[in-house]
Amino acid sequence: MARLPRPKLSLFSALACGALALFSIAAIPGASAASHWSSTRHGSHALPNSCTLATGMKLAPPSSGSYNGVWTGDPPQPWEASSSTITSDVNAKISAWTQTTGVRPATFYFENYWGRWNGSSIQQNTLLQFPTAAVQAAWNAGTVPFVRLSPWVQVPDGSGGWSPAQWGWSWIPGVGDTDAHYQAYANHVRLSTIAAGGFDTGLSSWLSAAKNVRDQSGHPIPIVVQFGVEVNGDWFPWNGVWQSNGGYTHPGPSGPANYVAAYQHIITKARQVGATNITWALHLDQWSSPYLTINYNPGDPPDQFGVQPWNAPADYYPGNSYIDWLGISNYGQQDPASPATRRSRRSSASRMTPSGSARPHRGPR
Repeated sequence: MARLPRPKLSLFSALACGALALFSIAAIPGASAASHWSSTRHGSHALPNSCTLATGMKLAPPSSGSYNGVWTGDPPQPWEASSSTITSDVNAKISAWTQTTGVRPATFYFENYWGRWNGSSIQQNTLLQFPTAAVQAAWNAGTVPFVRLSPWVQVPDGSGGWSPAQWGWSWIPGVGDTDAHYQAYANHVRLSTIAAGGFDTGLSSWLSAAKNVRDQSGHPIPIVVQFGVEVNGDWFPWNGVWQSNGGYTHPGPSGPANYVAAYQHIITKARQVGATNITWALHLDQWSSPYLTINYNPGDPPDQFGVQPWNAPADYYPGNSYIDWLGISNYGQQDPASPATRRSRRSSASRMTPSGSARPHRGPR
């Protein structure tokens, strides 16, 4: 099992689906980012909330406090709407958040799908389309774009339209609700295929677009990118249960290994095209599912996949030479003064490996 690093912690808090959640995301010392510089300006564009960039345009930890980012729903995918419509959508989301809270978010978090499934394959005009309009709009509005590059696809919604990828995975409209159906959906984008170069044409195009995206003044735009989300949870199709070589009927260590290989391959491709403006993040969940031990979550029995020790967060870690930031989802009330919140954070950190020996540092009290 790999050992997770001991990172320097910063926090992103977000309002997701009406429920407060803490997405703690930590910069990893000695990871792929170059040495830091403390200027809060890049070119003529003021960085939001005193965000700091490293040389090579990597997002560095704040000198104090934390970055506060926001997810308020995703803008349309690049193939769903015009650039002007997407720009208006992003601006409206950021403006509404700023007016409601009085604080401009440091990062604007949104999802970019792998494409749209037409029944037999991914439509070529949707495959790995970089969200240029959303990235430019977020940056020009004064936030750092935080892109969730997700290896899942839109599917027909049964009424002549297209479902969001989340809905397609969760409900599989017009198909069914069994593990076999979920596996079939996960098979639309196999992580082993990504690692083997099967999506290299689309990835090279996506990463080149990320490298070449520019702001209103013609300056490069720094971007934070994560591949998938909460990868140690079997509620997403990139988890090891669905991505194991034997699928959900024979899940095993090949699942996390395929995720690691795929993510390493993506970052290697980014380096080949020179996309140094991307900061790479790994996003885990506070709970692993399938569970790691029989008493992993006392009072809550393991799910249908039983106990799977190979599903530890550390098993999904691509390594310090690839990942710049490490994130953990921690749902529920987030009150720094609350003993319950502090216990929750400590408990989340201790679960990062079965022994807790490789846990990241806890967040601020």
